[in-house]
Amino acid sequence: MLEKMKKEQDRWICLSLKINLLVFQVKFQNKPNGFYRSLSSGGNKLLGVSNFEWFRQSFDHGFYRSSIMGTFLDYHFFFRFSEFQNLNSITRQLLIRCKKLGAFNVQINDLNSINYIDLKLLSSPHGMSAYQKVLKTYNSQKKIAEQNKINYINLGVLF
Repeated sequence: MLEKMKKEQDRWICLSLKINLLVFQVKFQNKPNGFYRSLSSGGNKLLGVSNFEWFRQSFDHGFYRSSIMGTFLDYHFFFRFSEFQNLNSITRQLLIRCKKLGAFNVQINDLNSINYIDLKLLSSPHGMSAYQKVLKTYNSQKKIAEQNKINYINLGVLF
């Protein structure tokens, strides 16, 4: 996966953050994907735009992993920008939106600055199994299935 990402290196960012375990338990009811769900589809607003609308417009692919490190949760996200416009604005808003959800020690890096564990996982053939896919990642698979269905219908074949 790392090789694919390096080909589009200018479109990918790495987001690392920590969140206090007690804050996580209260705010996200111990749901493992709670932070990601609030970031990507929550109703919180910044500059009059909800997290849901902003995330949908900003990123088109990604994945993340989390681990418990003592008294905090450690998250590592990888997002691909959907467009090259307003990258600085999107990056600043990502930082602010994460902090509004209770994150601290938020770092946004490019692919050249990822940590050793992610470097090894992304370089391994089975390393992606350690990550959760961002929900929009599945849209391309749905579009292919829908296109195939349309092609079958055009040929007169029905399911």
